[in-house]
Amino acid sequence: MKDEIKSPSPPLIEVGCGVMFTPHGPISMQGYVELQKLFSLRGYTQVEEQPPVIVSIEEERQTTQAPPSILQARYWFVNPTSNALVQVQPDRFHRNWRRRENMNSYPGFPDTLKEFISDFSAFRETMSSLNFAVTNPIQMELTYINHLKKGEYWDNLGDLSRVFPFIGKYGDDQELALEGFALGISKKSPPIGGRVHFQGVSAISNIDDSKLLQVSFTARGLGECSTFEQLEGWFLSAREQINTLWRSVLDKELQERSEALK
Repeated sequence: MKDEIKSPSPPLIEVGCGVMFTPHGPISMQGYVELQKLFSLRGYTQVEEQPPVIVSIEEERQTTQAPPSILQARYWFVNPTSNALVQVQPDRFHRNWRRRENMNSYPGFPDTLKEFISDFSAFRETMSSLNFAVTNPIQMELTYINHLKKGEYWDNLGDLSRVFPFIGKYGDDQELALEGFALGISKKSPPIGGRVHFQGVSAISNIDDSKLLQVSFTARGLGECSTFEQLEGWFLSAREQINTLWRSVLDKELQERSEALK
């Protein structure tokens, strides 16, 4: 066991802001052509087609999943450095900041939220001009994803209680069974009208094949956000709810070294 957790690499690798709304039919090919023009002008010059996202809905008693109401491809609009992307499908809009190798630090949540709101407003205006109404929100979502690399934040199974103090001590110097570690927590969050979720799983980096722990925090809900003009307030509240859970489950040293609370 090391005397302290070494952390030369910032753990935060992705932050995503998203909104789900009632779909008004599929988006036409002309619609996607216009969206490509729009986002190209806004710096998203690459386009990728992806499968539609499965819907997770925060209901009173539980989180439920269902296929999207319209089975149409999701489109990614990606900037040249691939550290920012916009995702569009008929019932949702997302914007993600992603850390890329040799990229600058996380710009901070205020700038990340500002970019999301700006891109979403431009999307709504374009869709309105095409007679595709993007009506009031059904649900919002905020996600933080962190990668804790082996050798920087942990070395073996015995270190897990150092990273996640609330689980208590278990294991000694055994090697972490990468297929065997998965931990999840969900809690209701009245301020955002939904839930906050924590998940920690063992994984392999798709960049350098190194062993890591993927730690993600997701807030979903609607609360009193009945119009798109209230989006900012919901996301600020969601961030506070995630930060509260973050402080509850992760080591204090690790919290201080992370950019996630910025």
